[in-house]
Formats: sequence, C-alpha cells, structure tokens
Amino acid sequence: MSPLLLPAFTVYAIRMAGVAVSGPNAQTLIEIPAHFKQATLVRSALLQSSLSAVERLGLLERYYANLGEENSRAVHNLVVGEWNPMELGMAHYGAIEKLGISQAQAKANGRIVAEKVQVGFAGIVFRGIGTAITPLDALKRVPTFFSRLIEGGAVGLVQRSPKDARVEIVGIPLGRFDYVRNGWAGMFEATLGLLTHKTFVKNSSPTGGDRVILDVAWV
Repeated sequence: MSPLLLPAFTVYAIRMAGVAVSGPNAQTLIEIPAHFKQATLVRSALLQSSLSAVERLGLLERYYANLGEENSRAVHNLVVGEWNPMELGMAHYGAIEKLGISQAQAKANGRIVAEKVQVGFAGIVFRGIGTAITPLDALKRVPTFFSRLIEGGAVGLVQRSPKDARVEIVGIPLGRFDYVRNGWAGMFEATLGLLTHKTFVKNSSPTGGDRVILDVAWV
C-alpha cells in the first residue's frame, strides 16, 4: 500500500527509493485517488522553457541530433499556450536525458523553468489566499499548478512534520527521466522560495516508471 493511502493517524515507516519515511505525526493532506487518468498532454510552455535552459548550456545542436527530424520539426513549430501529445514530451525529454546533464544542473534548469511558467502564477495564487499562507498551503495547490502544464496524472501529499512534506506525482510518463525528476525538484524550490527563507527539495523517486517523489523541507 502506498504511504499516501494510509490513515492520517497511522505511525508508518516505509522505505522507498532508499529513503525512510517515518514519523508518528505523519498526516495525509492529499490522497491519490484510486482511479485517475494517465497524463496524455503537455503544455508547450513547459517544453519551450526547458528548451531555453538547454540552449543556455550550449547543447542545442546535440539536443536536436538526439531528437530526430520529425520531432525537431514539431518542436520548432510549438505554439505558445497549446497542448501537445505526451509522445512529443517524451521525445523532448528523452533527447535532453541523452545530453548527460548533471543532477545539480538539471535542478538549476528547473528553477529557471519555474521562473518562466510557474512563479508568476504562483504569486497570484498566493496573494489570493492571503497573508497567512504557509508552504503547506502552497503544496496543497500542487494539483492546480500541474494541471496548467500537464493533463492527467494525480498528486498526493503527506505532511511528515511542521516543516517537512512528501509530494508524490503519479501517472506522468515524463517521470521516468532523471532530468525531469531533478528539474521538478528545482521547480518546487523556486516556487516555494516565494514563501520561505530557504526551501530544500530532494528527488527521492524510484528509478524509471511514471512516479515522481519529492521530499520538501523549509526554514
């Protein structure tokens, strides 16, 4: 059973991807539904922003070589605001994965992407909630943030201590790429940085599959 499906009062200790998740006060704040739609579409803004990050590293030529002719044409013809098939997203991030970008750089790229596609919207959402908003309040809105960029999948959230939580994102084929998992950790750090002195996000995802697990702590 997933830790996100355990009752809020249960004391649990589950080892996932080599990381222990434990604590007598762990509480499920968002439960992953028993049934959900697999992600099938990805917003062009997410692809274009990650492409800009690759360009800044001087890796654009190698990226397109990895991507292939047909998908290269599709990427060149991306239209702002449009939804694109997940197959193109998989080809895009698969080409980036082959570039051998380090975990640290992928995370830094994720922060850059967040500045382009999330932080402005996050600021509006946070102001709408009010002055007493906490990082947990923001994390509860992760499904809203992701629905702007990816159609389908589901999000779970467990609070493990007052300043420590685990986010689980499932049903997202892009999650099989290390670059995506580490990049999303950077996106979370940049977005929650609007509310904290310092946010730490660790990618604790299992290798492969369509599941992204991020451990979030803040001060």
